[in-house]
Amino acid sequence: MTILWLATVLLLLLLAAHSLIRLVRSDGYGVVPPPRDRPTDRLPSRPYAVGR
Repeated sequence: MTILWLATVLLLLLLAAHSLIRLVRSDGYGVVPPPRDRPTDRLPSRPYAVGR
């Protein structure tokens, strides 16, 4: 029972950390990068190509 509880807490912590990292790096690797960061839509840079 204790091992199961520990695993659940660990999973929740991992999920929280992952969402926090995604929030911090959302400017470059989010769902849709802001238009001010991409001056050219025809030739996207490498991080945006990976993010799409």
